[in-house]
Amino acid sequence: MATKDVDMVLVMGLSGAGKSHFINTLTGARSGDDNCAEVGKRLKSHCPGFDDTERSDTEILKEITQTLSTLYILGLKLKGVIYLQRITDVRMQGSSMKNLQLFVRMVGKEQLENVVFVTTMWDKLKEKDLKEAIERDNELRDEYWGEFLSLGATATRFEGSQASAEGILSILLGKKDTQLKVLNQLVNDRKALRQTDVGAFLEPRVKQQEADYSDRIEELEQQLKLERNSSRKLNAQRWKRQAEEGKKQRKQDRETLDSKPGVDAKKTLENLREGSLHIWKNALQALAAVVSISVAITGIILSNS
Repeated sequence: MATKDVDMVLVMGLSGAGKSHFINTLTGARSGDDNCAEVGKRLKSHCPGFDDTERSDTEILKEITQTLSTLYILGLKLKGVIYLQRITDVRMQGSSMKNLQLFVRMVGKEQLENVVFVTTMWDKLKEKDLKEAIERDNELRDEYWGEFLSLGATATRFEGSQASAEGILSILLGKKDTQLKVLNQLVNDRKALRQTDVGAFLEPRVKQQEADYSDRIEELEQQLKLERNSSRKLNAQRWKRQAEEGKKQRKQDRETLDSKPGVDAKKTLENLREGSLHIWKNALQALAAVVSISVAITGIILSNS
């Protein structure tokens, strides 16, 4: 099957928002199966969010955009994006707000008609907690998602059943094809990550964090010169090493923001192209050769046949 005969829906959200559960429920997969979706065709993917404790937001952004750039170049059509948010979260914490801001900048406000905001974990609530959950749901729609809903996005609940998951998916299947703004910027405009809307959002944060680490290192160096207590000196040395690692990571993040995932993906695919790359099987082989399938998104591949 040619890649142009295939539609795709992305499922995104913070770690623990229920992305794998949503996919497994939709497809009837057993809990504990590989994190994948199979609706016509299969694409395996792991589901860390931007709040990953092992990698920086910039690293994750590059991995997501390189993968999506490859899919875009291969011709897969995007029907839309499902964004999951736990209803059990008492309030929108810093990581949730940052993730939402990153998400909207990746998608683009012009593409919000193809976005469904979904609250999850309703099936985990006790009856006594329902009233408070409904109030949180209304708060999300009014205060945090209100602007996006006014621009055409949809909001609904995932009740935990296959019928509920299929209903959410059906909202997007009737939509015209769309494309993420970040892909237009990376692939069509050949921009570096820092020149995209989402990269421009991250860059000042990376620079500020790097400066904060530099200040912390200088402070600890002064402390070590004067410290005579061996225990406190050991602690200061440990903190200094941690700050140096943090500064090193922020430097790597700045270099990552100078990269061009769209251009890199296109060059790699051109090197691999041997006349039959448009065939679905070979397209997936090419994708696997370009990037790891373990990325911060879950893809639902929908066959038109």
